[in-house]
Amino acid sequence: MNQPVTYELKRSHRKTLSLKICQDGRIEVHAPFYLPEKNIQAWITEKTDWIYQKQEEILNAAKARASFTVLPGMTLLYLGREYPVRLQEGEKAGFDGDAFWIPGKGPESDKSALITLYRQMADQYIRSRVLWYAEQFDFHPQKIRIHTAETRWGSCSHQGNLNFSWKLIMAPPDAVDAVVVHELCHLHEFNHSALFWKEVYRICPNYSAQKKVLAHLHKRLTHENWRKEL
Repeated sequence: MNQPVTYELKRSHRKTLSLKICQDGRIEVHAPFYLPEKNIQAWITEKTDWIYQKQEEILNAAKARASFTVLPGMTLLYLGREYPVRLQEGEKAGFDGDAFWIPGKGPESDKSALITLYRQMADQYIRSRVLWYAEQFDFHPQKIRIHTAETRWGSCSHQGNLNFSWKLIMAPPDAVDAVVVHELCHLHEFNHSALFWKEVYRICPNYSAQKKVLAHLHKRLTHENWRKEL
């Protein structure tokens, strides 16, 4: 039988209960000021098995990220395909269409060099897809930026600036296009209304299938530590 769940209770002027499992395994419960703690505890008790399952998954993913390194012999993704990693002399990482090449200066230095390379590749490829769709479907984006967001593939600002995670370059071309189309459509409909989704599916009929592809990639990346500062 599972032990009672230990959690940190945070009250606010909200109307519903919610639960968050942090990356370090801590559990936060957000509750309305008026709700008795016995009601909160009963709600938690009903979810005990699910909570412990998710907590274990998050902790295991954190351990995998902590131990993730880039080594010769492993493979890395580019536009949905796996390419081997090989050593080369020099300071920079490279890609020749058949393999990724790393300097061999050490796991963290090699990872940093690869991120720089990935960002350059993402900027070139994603920018070209944005401009292609913009021309074909009369979109007028302002700036196009490649960033390091951990949780979003792309975003669109009120000023018409489009932002894309460099990790999107790991996805297959159709999945990249789906994200590009999604953000471009926000230039016409800055919401997720029926009109917005009609436009998305008009341009990208296989959008739902590509969302599943991206979800699978996201799951893989939760076990890979690609943070620039490490």
